[in-house]
Amino acid sequence: DFPSALAEFEEAEEDFDDIRPKLHPEDALGALASRAMLHNSKGFALMKLEPPRTAQARREFVRSVTYWPEYPEALLNIGRELIKRKRFDVAARTLTTAAKWQPGSKPIQEASDLARRGMAGQLEDAEAGVVQISAPSQ
Repeated sequence: DFPSALAEFEEAEEDFDDIRPKLHPEDALGALASRAMLHNSKGFALMKLEPPRTAQARREFVRSVTYWPEYPEALLNIGRELIKRKRFDVAARTLTTAAKWQPGSKPIQEASDLARRGMAGQLEDAEAGVVQISAPSQ
C-alpha cells in the first residue's frame, strides 16, 4: 500500500542522513545511487495515491537525478511527467539523455516518440494525459 511505502521512504531517508558521515569514500557512489532510487520510488508512490500528488512526485523525480544525473528510470519519469504537462521540448531533451544511458530501452523510445509527436503538434490531448509513470525496477 502506497501510503505505508511513503512512510518507509521517509524513514529510510532519515537513516541515510545518519549513515552518510560513516561511509567509506569507496561506498559513496553506491550510496548516491541508492538515494536516487529511493527518491524515484517515492515519486512513483506519490503518483499512485488517490488523488495523485503530482507536484510532490515531480520534485522527487528531480531530486533523484540530483543524486544520480544519468539515472534512466528517473529521467524517463521526468520525461513522461513533462509530456503530461505538454512540455514536449523539455521532455524530448530529457528523454534523449535517458536514451544515452539506456540505449534500446523500449519505454524510453516510446516516450521519446510521444514527445516528438507533441512537438510536431501530432499528439492528441488524451494521449498526453494517459502517459504512465514507470514503476521502479527491483
